[in-house]
Amino acid sequence: MKTAMKIQPSAQSKERSRIGCEVEVEQQTAHTTLFNLLLTAPFLVLFLVQLLHHEMWRDELNAFGIARASPNLSTLFHRVHYEGHPWLWYLMLWVVSRLTTSPIGMKVLQVVIGTAIYLVIGLVSPFSRVEKVLIFLSYFISFEYTVLSRMYGLVLLLLLIYLRQRAVHPQRFFGSSLLLGLMASADMMGILLSGALFIEASFSALKAPARMSAERTRQFAYGSTAYAAMTAFSVLSLFPARDMSWRPTAHLSAGTLLHLLNATVRYIMLPYFPIIQPGSFWNAFPGDPNRHLAFLAALLPFVVAAYYFLLRQHPNLLLLMGVTIVSSIAFADLVYMGYLRHYGITFLAFLAAVWLLRTQIPRLPGMAYALIGLTAVGGIYAGFQAWQRPFSNAESTAKWLIANHLDAGPLVGTDFVVASIAVLLNRPIYMLDCSCSERFLLFSNPREWYTESQIPSRLVAVPGILQISQLVYLGNRPFTSTEESGIRSHGFSVKALASFIGAQEEEENFYAYQIRVDRK
Repeated sequence: MKTAMKIQPSAQSKERSRIGCEVEVEQQTAHTTLFNLLLTAPFLVLFLVQLLHHEMWRDELNAFGIARASPNLSTLFHRVHYEGHPWLWYLMLWVVSRLTTSPIGMKVLQVVIGTAIYLVIGLVSPFSRVEKVLIFLSYFISFEYTVLSRMYGLVLLLLLIYLRQRAVHPQRFFGSSLLLGLMASADMMGILLSGALFIEASFSALKAPARMSAERTRQFAYGSTAYAAMTAFSVLSLFPARDMSWRPTAHLSAGTLLHLLNATVRYIMLPYFPIIQPGSFWNAFPGDPNRHLAFLAALLPFVVAAYYFLLRQHPNLLLLMGVTIVSSIAFADLVYMGYLRHYGITFLAFLAAVWLLRTQIPRLPGMAYALIGLTAVGGIYAGFQAWQRPFSNAESTAKWLIANHLDAGPLVGTDFVVASIAVLLNRPIYMLDCSCSERFLLFSNPREWYTESQIPSRLVAVPGILQISQLVYLGNRPFTSTEESGIRSHGFSVKALASFIGAQEEEENFYAYQIRVDRK
């Protein structure tokens, strides 16, 4: 009896100890979550301020214009074939455009995507506080894929959700494959990156020490089938339309060793050494391109060596980086070189690798800090530049047209220039390239043979075509003296009305002219 009395308090004590430990763990978890939220909050606020301040440019606005002007999904998917991007982002914009005709709706969507990106990194990623701060500051996280309303932010968000799933529930291969399939449905960059991630996950599953159970085998089979089907549909949706215009986009350009070196440097080096020039935002090699190319090519072995020494004990992660880099360089060399926004695929692959690495080690090696730190410098500089000059002057130009009651009159320009104005005003503008009036830029065949030298001859024909006596011409540069003389020689007066210059994206400067029939 006495023994039993001694055992009873011991059991109660163990139960109280267990409950106490659970409470302590819950308190620690709540404290960690609160601290991470406080750490994330300033960067989230900065993102929202940046997004509100940012003036959208042509590529952002044109996607919304296509979605808004598509009365049904059949028309939308037909127009997507002219864009060189898969279907998912356009479908999301199509849904938004059913709720509002204002492009502000697209910014609201970007608020949701960007906020989710910051919260996933801040609250559920395996990174330390210092690592999170550096990632928040990195160029592609702080600006390119969050502030700009494009499909690249969607690729990033899907990647982060996938990494969380991959790290916490590696056995759920089917769910992970669906996320990769959605990533492939958002962008060509998503196709290449999701393919590398799928190969990494498959390699890890097949190399696991224990044999896969029947359930995991089914998951692998179903997941592989789902990913292959979604990727195939994505490729079909971005397959070029038969009458697509390739001006001034890329033709197949398999080329010289110099071209291959250029692609290699851009996709390996520029994610960590972004060269952002005021007034020439995505021009990676301003001035003498060979000088910059030679400098970065000299540093290339150090970055490649950093990848190797950082990931050499994890062949699956080396495979992830290798497949991403090789496929991106091959695409750049054979199809389309791209811009800084495309080079970010390497940074995303690196982010994925260090995320998965971080789940296995207590802290990242110094080389990882160095590479992420370099992108943080680029992010800080890009944020600084965003407040020195507008990214685009499209919104300012549209507001000026409205204020001066010119928004409802005849407006004329080349499609690359006036597409953003057409979307902001939600009205057709006569485009010299295709000799047509459109609410957005469509890369169709009628624009293929247009050159800038044709501006005067095409412009003077517009009054007769539209049966008008005057119009407002919008260009992204002033008329040359030769162009102005050519227009006047056909019996027209040319009057400069306003200019909106100094945009970070050089194609988004605007010059407004009044062209009036002046025949006597």
